[in-house]
Amino acid sequence: MPIQLKKVRKTIGGVIDGSEYYVSAINDETISTEDLCHYVNDTCTLSPADVVAFLEAYKNLFSKEIAHGNKLELAGIGTFIPIFGGKGGYNDTNPFRKKDLVLKRIRFVINRKLKKQIERSVILDPKKPIDRNCPYSKEVRQERILKKLRSAAFLLSKEVAELNRCSRVTAWLDLNALCRKELIRKKVFGGTAHYYGVNENEQDTIVQTE
Repeated sequence: MPIQLKKVRKTIGGVIDGSEYYVSAINDETISTEDLCHYVNDTCTLSPADVVAFLEAYKNLFSKEIAHGNKLELAGIGTFIPIFGGKGGYNDTNPFRKKDLVLKRIRFVINRKLKKQIERSVILDPKKPIDRNCPYSKEVRQERILKKLRSAAFLLSKEVAELNRCSRVTAWLDLNALCRKELIRKKVFGGTAHYYGVNENEQDTIVQTE
């Protein structure tokens, strides 16, 4: 999805300075664990259950190593760094105790190459959602998918990415959103997801059985 930005006015001493502002991104969409599992399933031979098993194992490792004060690195992605601390104000009569130690936060340091890759791939939400040089809005992208499936036997996520001039992840999210609405069907062959249109008779059956 394209990034939406908002202007935030600079404040000086609690008073808004109308001459300056900075830009902040609006984070209004979350990729769920279910989305992640199905995306990985679409792009490699791991099943959603395999991905869930890996995440569960990594969560246990993460908890154990962070509790020991260790950093955890995901190659090509970044490093998680635990930041521990106490409440402060300790002295001889009020010594530090183990129970005072708290995990204040976990700092994530992104891999430099990945950071540059992301920065090169950023797409800003255009003022006009339909433009020759800009991506389409979500509604228009999904309508274009449905229209294409009326003439194509099936579509792959990479073909949808080319059709709508968007990333493979965005294409996959659009396709699976249409699957959840039961407007298209997904079948996996040889580890690759194929997306098929639903004809009018099938749609009528779906509506009647809901």
